[in-house]
Amino acid sequence: MNESEKGKRDKLGHLFEAATERFGEDGYSETTMESIAEEAGVSKGTLYYYFDSKEELFMELLLDWVKKFDRFQEDDIAEDAPMKKLIHLHDEMMEVIGEIGALGRLMLEFWANASRKKELEKILNDTIENYRKTVAGIIERGKEQGVFRDVDPWEASSALVAAYDGLWFHWLLAPDSFELEEAGNQLITNYLHGLAKEKS
Repeated sequence: MNESEKGKRDKLGHLFEAATERFGEDGYSETTMESIAEEAGVSKGTLYYYFDSKEELFMELLLDWVKKFDRFQEDDIAEDAPMKKLIHLHDEMMEVIGEIGALGRLMLEFWANASRKKELEKILNDTIENYRKTVAGIIERGKEQGVFRDVDPWEASSALVAAYDGLWFHWLLAPDSFELEEAGNQLITNYLHGLAKEKS
C-alpha cells in the first residue's frame, strides 16, 4: 500500500468513526451530512468528495463492517482440532457482534428505507453463506475424524448461524437484559456438546 492509498484509508476510517458516532447518537433518519462533517472536523465539501449522499456513506460503512467477516477462513486458523477451530470461529464471531454495537439497530432502520437494500442483502447473504461453508467444512472433517456425530454439515452450520442471528437480534432489542459474552459462551458450549460424538 503506497502513501496516498494509506492516507485515503486513514481518512475514510476517520470519517467512518465520525459517522458511526452520529448515526449511533441521532439515528439514521435524523443524522445529516453536516453533522457528520462537524463530528469529523472536516468541511461538508470534504465529506461529499468521498460520498455522494448519506445513504452511500452508510452503505459504505456497512460494507466496511462486512469486510470483518473475511477473517472467517479455515486456512487462517492455527488450531488443527475441529472442536478448537469452531471455538476460534465463535470467538471471532462474538468479537464482530460486539463491534457492530449500535450499528446493528441502524442497519434495521436503513434496511427499511434504503434504495440499495437489494445490493446490501446480496452482499450479506454471500458473506453468511461463506461463513456457513467454513463451518460445514470443519464439521465434515470432525465427522471424518470421529469427533462429531453423524450430522448433516450444512444443516448443522445453518443452525449455528441462526443461533447467532437470534442472539444478535435479541441483544439489539434488549442489550441490558443479558451479558452478551456469557450468552455467547453458553451458545457455543451447548452447540459443541450436542455436536460431539459420545464416547463408547
